[in-house]
Amino acid sequence: MDSKIRAEARLAVRREHLDGFLTRLEGWSRRILQQLADKASPPIHSSELESEWHDLLEQFKHDALPVDRDILEQNVGADAYDNAVFVHQARLAGIGTKRILRAISDYYRAFVQRSCWMREELVLVDELEGYERLLREEWELQFDRLADEIGQAAAENVMRSAAQKIYAWVENSCYPIRPKVREPSMTRGSFHILANSLKVGWHPEFMHRLQHLLEAQVTS
Repeated sequence: MDSKIRAEARLAVRREHLDGFLTRLEGWSRRILQQLADKASPPIHSSELESEWHDLLEQFKHDALPVDRDILEQNVGADAYDNAVFVHQARLAGIGTKRILRAISDYYRAFVQRSCWMREELVLVDELEGYERLLREEWELQFDRLADEIGQAAAENVMRSAAQKIYAWVENSCYPIRPKVREPSMTRGSFHILANSLKVGWHPEFMHRLQHLLEAQVTS
């Protein structure tokens, strides 16, 4: 990375986040070079470079976090998650194949992005734990409300209908870990991360019916 660019970035980004900022800027620069190599591509104007610089700076402020384009654009192989607990959770709720594929994509995005934030110390353990506590509390309100509505002796079709309502609520939820992290797959994927350890669930009897999956993971 050019020393002049690094010097300018050092004035704009906290020292501990400088490498992460420059790595993302360098990744964008490589895409520019690839575009320049394609003579059919439209020209890149200086205003675009300036816009990218400022957009990236915004993502490194205290109320934001970078959401990496390569993670969002990654094609995820569904077969690797076929026996994942969060996939079993969706099937128990009667969720269709296409929506399960979306759940897998969201899980991957949130898991990889959160791991990246942790590795670069953009997010600390306490903040992530607080975020998950918020998600669990919001889920609990929805789960308990529907449990009260259907009662303890509900038929299977009634329980599945309730599960689908909770799942739809998750799909429409957006609880950003920081105010300016507005990528909805981070919220949905974080719910699926919690569902993967049975900390949240959709079907009223999810814990009773799926506990054996976690026990099998521990003993394997």
